[in-house]
Amino acid sequence: MDMGLCAVEITPEFIRSLQDKIGQKLLFPIDTSGEAFVSRLETGEIFNCNCTEIKPEQYRSYEQLGLYWASCKMVADNTEDNNWITPVKVDLQCKIGARLVEGWLFYQNEKTGEQSLQLIPGSISFKNLKHLDACDYFTQAFQMMAEKLSLSVEDFEYEVKRVMKGAARV
Repeated sequence: MDMGLCAVEITPEFIRSLQDKIGQKLLFPIDTSGEAFVSRLETGEIFNCNCTEIKPEQYRSYEQLGLYWASCKMVADNTEDNNWITPVKVDLQCKIGARLVEGWLFYQNEKTGEQSLQLIPGSISFKNLKHLDACDYFTQAFQMMAEKLSLSVEDFEYEVKRVMKGAARV
């Protein structure tokens, strides 16, 4: 069977629990091409694949997206900078800062000769951003937001989680 490109999520916890998983689904695709590949596999079929360790802090989930948007709101609520004054503007600043840009439009006013450039930000949706790219993006975004409020990333994330009423300081 031609594997093509396939990425699956295999965590250290998963590897430690393999004995308990005999007879159960063992591959957890992180994108649609991985899902398509895994769906074609027969029980017991041998294949080759490349695995990448995904650390718990890199797991991509709705909780991660919730933390991201709560972080955007916290920055917007605690700054007077017009470019960062709403969660949507914070999101845009993070995307531009992390160079998550899908494209750009260049305008030139024919009468005045004035020129402008409009960036089209990329999407952080599950469908449009691969898992490892999302991990890189969120690392950069949380760093930018923490710096905007003059906090360490750890303190910033703690404060956001505290506001979300789910923090446990370690």
